[in-house]
Amino acid sequence: MALTSHGFIRLQDVVLPPPLPALLSILITCGVAYLGRLLALRARRGRPLEALDLAAGFVTAAAAIAATTHALALAQLSTVAILRPVGWVLAAVGGFALVRYHEHIGSAVREEGARLWAAPRIERAGLILAAVAVAGLAAAALGPPTDADSLDYHLGVPLDWLRHGGAYPRLDWFHSRLLGIAESLNLLGLAAGTDGLGSCMQFGGFIGAAVALRSFASTTADRLLAWLLVASCPTVAFLVPNQKPMMLPAAATTIAIVLAVRRFSDFRPGDALLAFGCAAFAAASKTSFLLSVGFVTLVCLAAARKSGRLVACTGIAAAAFGALLVPVLARNYLYFGDPISPFLERFRPHPDPGVVSFATYLRAASGEPTAANLLLLPLRILGTIHLGNITTVLGLGALAFIPALIARGAPRLLMTAALGAALASLALGQIGPRFFLESYLWAGAALIATEPSLGKDLLRRGLVLQAGLAAVVALVGAGSLFPGALTASRRDAVMARTAAGYAQARWMDQVLPADAVVIEQGRFHAFTPRPFVVATPTSLGMGKDADRSLAQLVHDSGANSLVIPVPGADDALARLGRRCGVALAPPRSFTGGTRNPFNAQTYVVQAFRLDGCDSVADYLKGGDAQAR
Repeated sequence: MALTSHGFIRLQDVVLPPPLPALLSILITCGVAYLGRLLALRARRGRPLEALDLAAGFVTAAAAIAATTHALALAQLSTVAILRPVGWVLAAVGGFALVRYHEHIGSAVREEGARLWAAPRIERAGLILAAVAVAGLAAAALGPPTDADSLDYHLGVPLDWLRHGGAYPRLDWFHSRLLGIAESLNLLGLAAGTDGLGSCMQFGGFIGAAVALRSFASTTADRLLAWLLVASCPTVAFLVPNQKPMMLPAAATTIAIVLAVRRFSDFRPGDALLAFGCAAFAAASKTSFLLSVGFVTLVCLAAARKSGRLVACTGIAAAAFGALLVPVLARNYLYFGDPISPFLERFRPHPDPGVVSFATYLRAASGEPTAANLLLLPLRILGTIHLGNITTVLGLGALAFIPALIARGAPRLLMTAALGAALASLALGQIGPRFFLESYLWAGAALIATEPSLGKDLLRRGLVLQAGLAAVVALVGAGSLFPGALTASRRDAVMARTAAGYAQARWMDQVLPADAVVIEQGRFHAFTPRPFVVATPTSLGMGKDADRSLAQLVHDSGANSLVIPVPGADDALARLGRRCGVALAPPRSFTGGTRNPFNAQTYVVQAFRLDGCDSVADYLKGGDAQAR
């Protein structure tokens, strides 16, 4: 696994100068939407086309593009030379669609606004606030990437694949095991010249989720409730302006199950193509969606059976999951010996303790599933008193479960699936509020399908108030991120202030030698300016075992530099720095970039050249290097 700095592609080497990345992201997303429209038209075969079909077509088209890009990566054909023309052709298709259909789009938006404006005067405030939140999220989605997960592996791994011309296993980089098919959209975006395509696609998913809920609305009040359930949800403000594929897959499962429920007695092969395309995309995007997609698939197959088309729809489901999910599972099995790595590592004949520890960490990342945490979970889902956690909660809309319990007929399936998915997440997944987003959306759809009730009215009015908070959060996000989409200097300023690790990466670029291969444990690998290997206490283990693992990593990778926090803990990385490190610069203090100023923290790091040991054996002998 020896690395070299020769030809090392950095993020700034592929991303075009602003405002081109934002423009490309918009046009490619519009291109995907146009192809989705053509797909939906073919699936409906002359039947009236609904907004729900357009949303399903958008996700299914995105799934097909992601699957194609992923296949190119597996075939070692994901180079800039091959993928950039693909991205630009999609952008050209999007430009054509905007020119041809801009009047239709404007008319649809005005018509929707006019219908919602018919709500009672006091609830029109909810419409205005929801519209402000939507506009703010759209602007924020055009800004540069800033969150830690995006800069670690959602963008970092696609960028690494682009450097190597295809997919390959990174055994040192544990988070790379979590990559699904949706990151292939980020790969396509990077090759095209933008690092913001993922967030634009998440915004498309946000609109798609609202459209799915709205499809059950029979009154103006229900229509407004659908938009409020999605637009006022605080965690959406975190998920939309991210390269993390969570909002789009959550919308995909929602669109799929709503399609099946609304057409439960007339679920045709065209509907199955769209529904199973959405469901398979979600399952292939992130391991946590495997838990919910099972319930979506059961509802879709029940609809197919009710409609007398079970055999045909089952074949379509097999084809969709075979084309989208199976390649991801096969890739992980070939690379890591586990199709859903790291979660089955413990069942292998000779499990890697570090990988098992990583799986345990992921399970408890949002809190240990203890009795106390489970009892407090409903309160954590509803709200928080900490300003730094505002965008981690689902908010008042989670109370939709209560009045939705009266749902009857096919919509009752939504409640059954929502409760089943929530219990599955409690049993096997993380217990963070955002992992219950699908259950939240499905219960919201069930509520909209019910008859008017006092509980429904009270919830809608409560969401009007919550929409005020959502609008403020969205505007703050837009004000913080959108300027970075306009000019190079503003992008630099935005990222220095809000992007995790951006300032440290610029400093590393200044102090590290040109031939450096650096060992690091940070989480901003998309910014790392030199070839790198990832080493963390989790991956290395403890004590002498950790020293041996690190020494072997240094030997195999050819690492010659080290960047670690100081004052360092007594772990393997700190010991390596003391024994073999020659300081390249004095310790440097940084304020961790964050979009929420209440979460800002200061930390100190130092860079070393590994010249103090002649060999791996010398390092293992121990003994600190002389003060340098």
